[in-house]
Parts: sequence; structure tokens; C-alpha cells
Amino acid sequence: MSEQIHPLVMPKWGLSMLEGTVVKWHFDVGDTVKSEDVIAEIESSKIANELEAHADGVLRRRLVEEGEERPVGVLLGVIADSSVSDDEIDAFVKKFTPEGDAGELRETNETAAPESAGVHTKEAPNAGSGSSDLFIPPHLKAGEAKPVMATHNARKLAAQWGVNLSQVTGTGRRGRISKTDLIAAIAKAGGTVGVHGGQRSRKTRQAKTSSTAVALSSGSGIVALERPAFAPDVTGDAYEQRPLSKMRRTIAERLTQSKRNAPHYRLSAEIVLDESLALRRLANERSETTRVSLNDVLIKAAAQTLMAVPQVNICFDGDEIRQYKDAHIAVAVALEEGLITPVLRAANRKGLIEISQEMASLVERGRKGALTLDDFEGGTFSLSNLGMFGIHQFDAIINPPQVAILAFGKGERRKILTDADEEIIATVMTTTLSCDHRVVDGAVGARFMQQFKDYMEHPMQMLQ
Repeated sequence: MSEQIHPLVMPKWGLSMLEGTVVKWHFDVGDTVKSEDVIAEIESSKIANELEAHADGVLRRRLVEEGEERPVGVLLGVIADSSVSDDEIDAFVKKFTPEGDAGELRETNETAAPESAGVHTKEAPNAGSGSSDLFIPPHLKAGEAKPVMATHNARKLAAQWGVNLSQVTGTGRRGRISKTDLIAAIAKAGGTVGVHGGQRSRKTRQAKTSSTAVALSSGSGIVALERPAFAPDVTGDAYEQRPLSKMRRTIAERLTQSKRNAPHYRLSAEIVLDESLALRRLANERSETTRVSLNDVLIKAAAQTLMAVPQVNICFDGDEIRQYKDAHIAVAVALEEGLITPVLRAANRKGLIEISQEMASLVERGRKGALTLDDFEGGTFSLSNLGMFGIHQFDAIINPPQVAILAFGKGERRKILTDADEEIIATVMTTTLSCDHRVVDGAVGARFMQQFKDYMEHPMQMLQ
């Protein structure tokens, strides 16, 4: 009957995707589905994509709850013909072997499947049993195991320690249980947990919610935690705890990598915007449907500058440099849940109207969560504009594997002297280029800024 049973697995969208979160199921167990129906929404890194059914049948199992995260290849659900028995479905789920790292993924699948799927979580022996570094209060192990929303780390540790997650209260979105929630529940019940750190020796940790610092007692001294300790919750209701979203985690990882690996240097210049503002007005007068913004002019100027100074239009992974023929501009867009950087491809080949239309589409789809991986990948240079927030000047962090990012402040009316020593009032903007000194020399960065300033102050030459 196996040919009538079709697995729904966590897809791999992009080379860097390791895990995803089921944001929403569009079908309930027992619903009839057809091939290419959108069965669920999966969040990966900064985007949400649609998971389609690849066969006709009935959705017989949903093994992951909304809000739960799973590695690539893990079984999420089962589609099967109505003639297939429940026992056959359960046997299929139990024997299913995920792709990729079979050991870890199989463990994730076994601990994640709800009882209705015929898969029961096996109580793992206490890690460190027979030693004094782990004590789980008995009542946290007792009771009927029920489906819960929990992170992968929380499930893994609960399986190792024999904790019934039904006994733990989650503080995440929709009550999702995190590793922190698990450890806090054990500590509140009077238990202790061991610290597992790869090849490092195990130390005893007594979780303390009323202390400004947390220490690891090793019997011979105090070992500091890698993560900083929070200040105490004096009132008992002083804060709301929530897990780090996938978007925020990705931003944190990439920017930490950039600051750690790329030696940044920065170059600032003041640019007179009056001619670019006049070009923008002219473009809007000639178009009845599209409204060109200053940001669109900045994108065009940056793209043309990258063609004039191609040494900056590169990507670097630490071993090799990739030189690009076109300027693919990643533009930072702030959303409530975090920062996204959709890419405007081959901006050097596009006019202001086309740039404006494509950017409007990217921003709108970004706000709706409808961007795809293709909209994010392949950028060769980034722009970040905080001028609309009244920011005068700021430094931006490079988005690897790119090697430079251009930051813009607010355009301000100032008195300046012309080359003829005449005092005039002009709109002036401060812009700052951050460069990776491993592959972009100071003189190259300076030439880029010089050319960019020339394009912005004499923008008609960009259109020739």
C-alpha cells in the first residue's frame, strides 16, 4: 500500500536552509486534497513559502503543530488514499527515515509526532543518570504525553531528561515551549539540570530565577555562563518573555558574522541633492501612475557607480572573490518583525520608472510575507536609508558575502558655499560607505564615494 501513502516533509528552499517553522496549516486531518494544493505555509529564515501537495488523497496525519520548528527532511504530515488503514499509516510514520542527518532528524520526528499519529515519545534515560548533575522531579515525568508546541531544542532535551512536556508551561507565541521554559520549570519544581557543551565536561546548574547572576557549581569553583544573566524579576510580572523569531535569529547570526570576520572601515561624504530632487520631480511629472522617490534615484546612482567602480561590485566568502557584471542592489526595508533586504536585479540596466515600480512591488510583497528566496538571494551591494526617521548620519553593517553597504541620512537644508564662493541654501545629505578592508582598499572606496557623489549632484549623466 506504500505507493498510496505520500509523505509531506520539511522542504529545503535554498542552500542555507537547515530548518523551517510550520506557520499555518490550510487543511485539517480528514480533508481531501489535490496535487498542487497549498497545504501549509512554512517560514524559512526571513520568508514564508507555500508547501504544496504532490499527490491527490486525504490528509491523514499532521505531525507538527503550527508554530513548531523542524529540520529539513523531517516528516510533517501524510497524504494517503482513503482505503489505506490507520495501522498502515502509523507503520509508515514509524518507519519513515528523513533525508539528511538521519540520526538527528529521526529523533526529531519521533519526539514531535502526536499520539494520534500512532507514534509515542520514548522516555530517554536521564543524561548523567547515576551522577549528581541532573535531578528531574518525578511529577515532571508523570502524566499522559499530549501534543504540545515546542522548539526542537526543548523537545530534544525533554527526551534526554525524560520530561513530559505536557507538564511545562510555554511562554512563547501561542504557548510554545522553549529550552528556557523547560529549564525554568525544572528549577521551579526544585530540580537541577546538567550543562551539555559538546566536548566540555558537565557542570551542575541550579537555575535561579531570583538572582542577578547564574553560576555553574563544579565542586571546585564557579564557571560563568556563556550567555549573560538577566536582571531579577522583582515584581513577578515585570516583563514578557518571547522566543527569538527565525528572522531575528538570522539577522543576529549574519551581522555577528560580519562584525567578527570583516574589518570594517567607513567613508563619509556630504552630497547636495537639489539636482536629484529636480530629476525626481521631472520623472513624476512625466508619469501618471508611478511616483519616483529619492530612494529610487539613490538606487540608480549606486548601480551606475558600481559599473564605474567594479571593484566594489563583488562578493567574498573568505576564499574567493566573485566579480559581477550587473549591479544587483539589496535595499534594506524595515518591517515590524525585523529587517528584510529584497534585491533589485540589474538595476544598472533599468530606468527610474522601472526601478520605482519594482521596488514598490518588492516592498508590498514583503509586508504581506509573500517574498520568495529568489527575491532575497544574489545581492551584490546594499543600501540602507534612515533619513525618513530624521537620522542625520549612521554607519551600517555589511551584509555578507557582500563587501560594502551605503547608508543614507536625512536631507537637510543648509547654507553652503559654491565654487564661486557664493553662499546658497541647498539640500544636503550625509552618506556613509562601509567597506570590507580584506578586499576593498581605501582608495577604491574613496573612488566609489567620489563617483556616487558626482552622479547624485549631476544625475542627468546617469540617464545618457
